[in-house]
Amino acid sequence: MLQKFKFLLVALIPMFLSLSSTKSHIEGAVFDNYIEPVEGALVKIIDKETKTDADGHFNLDTDSPLPIKITFSKEGYETKEIELKDATKKVKVVLEEEF
Repeated sequence: MLQKFKFLLVALIPMFLSLSSTKSHIEGAVFDNYIEPVEGALVKIIDKETKTDADGHFNLDTDSPLPIKITFSKEGYETKEIELKDATKKVKVVLEEEF
């Protein structure tokens, strides 16, 4: 019985280590109501943040496990939060103008 437990423990340790050290590359773009790129929008996750470039594009690398919440904000626009479950797909977000 103890032999089976040791085998199981040794077999599961690499799996837990790979889960705890998962890195994700997140990329995408932010647009306005007219599907024009939003330059300078703040893109924020738990441990990182960046701003969109002139074409509305952003890139982030994180060690946080998925799913992860991403917040998008810029003055003059309503803040938007999404939950990302799959980092293999590009994120496309539309920020609504504040009135």
